[in-house]
Amino acid sequence: MALSYIKTNFFIDNVTIIHNQNGAPFQLGWTSKSSTKHKLKNIVVKPKYRKNNKMFNLSLFANSGGNVDVNVELSKLNISYPDYLIFHKCQSNGQLPLVYLNGAQSQLTLRGSELDLLPFKQAKASCGNGQIQLDAKS
Repeated sequence: MALSYIKTNFFIDNVTIIHNQNGAPFQLGWTSKSSTKHKLKNIVVKPKYRKNNKMFNLSLFANSGGNVDVNVELSKLNISYPDYLIFHKCQSNGQLPLVYLNGAQSQLTLRGSELDLLPFKQAKASCGNGQIQLDAKS
């Protein structure tokens, strides 16, 4: 299952998402588009992969092409990605990041009081050409 943020004002509540190897649970866009705002609440994300292949095509949040400006308010996001999962887009078979922003002008703003409890500030939290902004004060 994947949720594409094509239009603004999505509110997603009480969902479990299986993150398969070919796709992003939260697809931010494939082409350039206007700014969007969304709310995620009570979301569980579980990675699913084959034992002999731990490579993923896209991360948790992904902008595959064009430029986007996406604002997401998070509440009770439960994610768990093992360190051994691989992502091939930003460096040669590096650790799977939580955010991939392809567009140089792309920006993802994440807001929520629980951001400090999630691994968005780790060294491998994001990759690509865009910017990730974290606001843990909401």
